[in-house]
Amino acid sequence: MKLSILLEFWNARERRERFLLLTVLAIVVLVLLGTYFNKTYSSIAYQSKALERSKNDYYYVFEKANNALNYQNTQQIIKRTSSVEEFISSQAQSSKISNLKIHEDANKKFFSFTQESIENSAQFLEKITSHPSILIDSIDVEFLDNGLEIISVYRTL
Repeated sequence: MKLSILLEFWNARERRERFLLLTVLAIVVLVLLGTYFNKTYSSIAYQSKALERSKNDYYYVFEKANNALNYQNTQQIIKRTSSVEEFISSQAQSSKISNLKIHEDANKKFFSFTQESIENSAQFLEKITSHPSILIDSIDVEFLDNGLEIISVYRTL
């Protein structure tokens, strides 16, 4: 019965009134859809920012945990080694560094090594700098046919 009342109402309207009613109905539907999509977009944007903050927090904690682990490992190796040179040698063995040479010339201390991977070299140098008594003054990189030769000047504190 309600459908017949609506149909009777619709048929009683002129063509211009029907067009206006359809236009108003379409505008209302478009406004409702726009509001829905705006809320959805805002929610997605908010969740994306929350995800980014969570990722940043995770990487911060992960980095700090790795630093603490590296520090602990370095402290254990320092306790086992008696000199800075022995520490450098032990780190080279654990990092699979080949041709490590440690020498002193004119009050400067050097160590040099060859390596194929720049990543392994960077990790090795990072391990070396984790020793509280070693300060690296300079690093020279020479490109060879089979990899890199890295020469580093360091001093002990």
